[in-house]
Amino acid sequence: MDTQMTSTPSTLPSVSLFANRAALSSQISDKYIKTDRDDRFRQDLQDFVDETHAAAAGQHPEGRMLAVIGTSGAGKTWTIEKAVPRITGLDSGNFLRLTAPSPCTLKQLGRTILESLGYPLIRDLPDHIIWEKVRRHVKERGVRFIWLDEAHHTMGRGSDFELTRLRDTFKSIMQQRDWPLSLILSGLPVLSSFICGDRQVERRSQTFRFAPLAFPHDAVLVQDIIHGIVVNHASMVAGSEIQTDEFAHRLIVASERGLGSAIVLVRRAILAAYSRAGSGAMVGMADFGQAYVDERDCSPEDNIFLVSDWDRIVPSVSRLDAAPLQASSRKRRGAK
Repeated sequence: MDTQMTSTPSTLPSVSLFANRAALSSQISDKYIKTDRDDRFRQDLQDFVDETHAAAAGQHPEGRMLAVIGTSGAGKTWTIEKAVPRITGLDSGNFLRLTAPSPCTLKQLGRTILESLGYPLIRDLPDHIIWEKVRRHVKERGVRFIWLDEAHHTMGRGSDFELTRLRDTFKSIMQQRDWPLSLILSGLPVLSSFICGDRQVERRSQTFRFAPLAFPHDAVLVQDIIHGIVVNHASMVAGSEIQTDEFAHRLIVASERGLGSAIVLVRRAILAAYSRAGSGAMVGMADFGQAYVDERDCSPEDNIFLVSDWDRIVPSVSRLDAAPLQASSRKRRGAK
């Protein structure tokens, strides 16, 4: 017998709910959360650009390096994206942004820069030829600054030989007298070992570090962010249970102390509340619990927002069936 599956409005969300949820997602994602760190970074970036232009116009022109360092989810990329348009001396003509591929060899990095400049390579070339082309084409295009996001990918496996080649290449493009380049490298803290491994690189560099969130130091900041996104951006109500110091501490731990990750969790909780009860929903602990399980795929016992002994939970290992990946090995001949 043929059967036909049917659904009723009570069993499936309406099309308008999906559309309105998508509109809400776009509305809150388009808003930027500004903190004191933004002002400090923008000033450091402006100083870096000013010093670079001054050095390029001097008797001994050379480029410089700005390292923007922080853990994953710290908000590095967002902060740089917002700062760049407000910097005097940076424009679309002299500034190039790209993301380091992964994995990334010295050759792949050179090819990526050339492609971003509009000069893709058809055939394979030796490393030194590729970087000669990089030097020539950045000068022809008038590029003075390159922002390399996810710059830690360029470190490869971290062998001394690879790191030395990378440092020497960066030094070379910063030192070329006729057109010195300056680099903005953003990435994970491992970049520090790259910089401190060569005194000539370190002398030309400065570092802006995105410190992780800490409790109780950043409790007020986190509470302000929750209120700003829920009330001001989403025009929804924040439940009293998510306006406490303890909740701020939970959110800091759940986001692994990353400001950017904390902001993402707040936005996801808002969408969870909207899916549950529409625009009139009060955003509460359970909505953060739903956002957390959507991200972590954890059991209720390992959900930071649903248990009282949440401080025992380590978010990075709270996924269901989490186990370290192991490289497969071939069975030895004769093994049973």
